[in-house]
Amino acid sequence: NYEKQKSDFCKKAKVEGAFEKLIKDCKARHIIISYNNEGLISTEKLKDICNSYARTGTFCLIETDYRRYKNKIPNTKKGLKEQLYCFERK
Repeated sequence: NYEKQKSDFCKKAKVEGAFEKLIKDCKARHIIISYNNEGLISTEKLKDICNSYARTGTFCLIETDYRRYKNKIPNTKKGLKEQLYCFERK
């Protein structure tokens, strides 16, 4: 059991707060977050959090199709997207 070793980013009930705190406490002017559309937090929720800290007009979400890794077995299942959330802080 490795429950005590998990960060809040690995817990469905805490992932939203973890992203909120990360962005709020970040001292960088520009923020880029790499995630995917099958993570514990929804695309819409993460967009909302980013937009609440983004300078007006600076937020963008870049998505690209991504192939899931399955050892040596080819996997052509569609739907997985790599996402880059980019913005300048207020």
